[in-house]
Amino acid sequence: MGAPAAFARKNRANFVNGWRLFRLQPRFKVAFILLFAIICEAGLWELFAAGFDFLERLGGMAGVILGRLFSLFYLGMGMMLVASGVVTSFATLYRSEEVPYLLVRPLPVAQVVLYKFFESAYLSSWAFMFIVIPFVGAYAMHQRVSLLFAIWTLLYSVPFLVICSGIGTLFIQVCVRWWPRRISLKPVLAIAGLGLAWVVWRTTQAYEDGEGTRFALSALVPGMRLSGNLLIPSTWLAEGVHALSRGEWLRGALFGGVLFASAAALAIFVEALG
Repeated sequence: MGAPAAFARKNRANFVNGWRLFRLQPRFKVAFILLFAIICEAGLWELFAAGFDFLERLGGMAGVILGRLFSLFYLGMGMMLVASGVVTSFATLYRSEEVPYLLVRPLPVAQVVLYKFFESAYLSSWAFMFIVIPFVGAYAMHQRVSLLFAIWTLLYSVPFLVICSGIGTLFIQVCVRWWPRRISLKPVLAIAGLGLAWVVWRTTQAYEDGEGTRFALSALVPGMRLSGNLLIPSTWLAEGVHALSRGEWLRGALFGGVLFASAAALAIFVEALG
């Protein structure tokens, strides 16, 4: 039996056992959790819709902000996904109780690492989708775009999630393998975080335009200039989805191809390094 078939059997057994445990749970508990999730989703939807209405009342500035708001949202989500990928990858790769069991089986180590990487991305996806669905729904309703906009967004969110989780996984693999044990990693991470915050702050400052007046929109909305950088995956997602919603199929397919190819390349890097 190959590694994919073995992992598929393991996941099927986990699903069956999880379903049995789910059926043993009290109905009131299940109904309460489901009701709480629905209320949270509805609340987030209403919050995003109220935010879009507020931006609409700003006048001419609203068009500029709403045009970049989609990529700005995914820029923030991408940063959180990278941090989540670091935490979940460390737990699934190096602290999971089933890893020693898998390593003693006749399975390639690289395949085990790749499987745990996708498991880490899956664990990071539920909170990501929990926030993305109401945002995309409220954005599509406010902008009066078709249902295809939400479908394209959810489709392009999959490789975006893999890219962000892959960056976090590669980071934790390098740290675990080559970081000296006598040096604490926490101060270094704190300094790196402060340095990244300083870089983001510098990129969001106002700049002088051609006439010498101060363009302060980037200072009012932090990350506005950074969200338009074509080297960032969040920009690929935003540009691709907007192009597809406008009927520009070739441009949308181009950005989609970049997203899927980058996700596949990161998965190969994770497997090779593992």
